[in-house]
Amino acid sequence: MKNNLFQKQILEELNARLPHKSQLVNRLSSLLTIEREAVYRRLRGEVPFTFQEIVTMAKEFSFSIDGIVDNTTENVSSFRLKHVEFTDSEDEDFALMEKLIHFLNFINNPSSECGEATNSIPQDLYINYDSVTRLYLFKWLYLYNDSPKVTRYKDLILNKKIIEYHTVTVAATKKIGQTRYILDMDLFRYLIKDLIYFRNIGLIDREEVRIIQEDLLKLLGDMEELCLTGVYKETGNQSPVLYFKYQSEYQL
Repeated sequence: MKNNLFQKQILEELNARLPHKSQLVNRLSSLLTIEREAVYRRLRGEVPFTFQEIVTMAKEFSFSIDGIVDNTTENVSSFRLKHVEFTDSEDEDFALMEKLIHFLNFINNPSSECGEATNSIPQDLYINYDSVTRLYLFKWLYLYNDSPKVTRYKDLILNKKIIEYHTVTVAATKKIGQTRYILDMDLFRYLIKDLIYFRNIGLIDREEVRIIQEDLLKLLGDMEELCLTGVYKETGNQSPVLYFKYQSEYQL
């Protein structure tokens, strides 16, 4: 029984990443080097995936085997860390974002509360500023992209579908009854150091820095208003910032 539940969880992970069965069958047939009919038998539950096949799929599709084991065990809560590919996004990345949006909509009621402790500017605060959004995605690209090609800030092509998902996620977040933030006192200091670094290595030019600076100042104004009013002006929902302090000794 437990083994059947484990196999069912595996199938749910696969279907979430590749919901179109023909694509999933082709991908698994190539990945596991087995015939299509063998894949179909596994997807129908007639034949269980072997442990080696599960390990191979977990690496390819970035899902957690121990997380699945936890989900098939009572009274256990599990957490999975998986970053989304923001530049070369695939179906599995969009599936993860859809899960997040579905969850946010599910908890959307006046009595719900959401908390975040962070050392970076929350997405729902900077999403309206294109230059800051681009800067965070550029930083993500610089840290996690394995391509040997060097991309300048101005050459970064934003995935429109990803931005749409971000916008929907932010809108869903702002409808939650109350959102509380605990912000690192060096939140802006970190971002300024990143700007200085990218400016010094020639990936961001002086005019681009100026535009980002202007947007950051406007963003600070938004955050000040949020601290004073304790509500999102778009929805009227409460959203107090619990801890924030800003000092800067950097000049660009």
